[in-house]
Amino acid sequence: MKPADEFFDGWREQMRSAMLQHPGHHLDWRLRRAFYLELGQETRWARAFRGWLAVLCVQKVLPVLLPLCPHDPEVFDELSACISHLLQRETPLSLRHLLDSNYHSYAQELLLFNKSRPQNALCTRMASFRAMQEIKNWDNEYGWLDPFVSARRRDENGMEIQDTTDADWVGVAAVGDAASAAAVAFACSETSTECDPAKLRAFWTWWLDEAWNRAARLASELPGPH
Repeated sequence: MKPADEFFDGWREQMRSAMLQHPGHHLDWRLRRAFYLELGQETRWARAFRGWLAVLCVQKVLPVLLPLCPHDPEVFDELSACISHLLQRETPLSLRHLLDSNYHSYAQELLLFNKSRPQNALCTRMASFRAMQEIKNWDNEYGWLDPFVSARRRDENGMEIQDTTDADWVGVAAVGDAASAAAVAFACSETSTECDPAKLRAFWTWWLDEAWNRAARLASELPGPH
């Protein structure tokens, strides 16, 4: 069952205000975490909304990857696996093999295996990987995954993360949603994950105004099996 429009309107304006007030136009990960937790995962619609939102984020930044890594097809396979899982609720064997492997090592490989590779392209790969994680962890086999649980624990333990942004976490597999890596991919450069504020503002405006609406429609039309 889809939440009331007031739920989305309230969160949308709260996030928009916070993003616009931030000098670099980052959208605080704590706000997104609170939104996801309040949305919940008990209903099929909520799970489908989260999954489609993750897939849309990857689709948004695929044009970043294509000119830089034209012979790097893995991201397309990963996105296809995400969509297949959304529609069928069955995990393709290739996706299950990847997710059952050491995903920390896989994510490290994405950002560290070749520093000569474009950083924005590698962040696009991370967005694809995180989308798979968000979708896969709906399964009862694994339970619900809070994509920011590692960051929350650091926060609660008094570690110095008060001013951290998505760019600080983009290389950590256990921290962040697909949107965070996609935002960095959209706004950073080939040589650095430092983000252009104007591009970040454009990405988060798209996420709030377009991606949410598209994900809501897709969740209603293609929610997947129970």
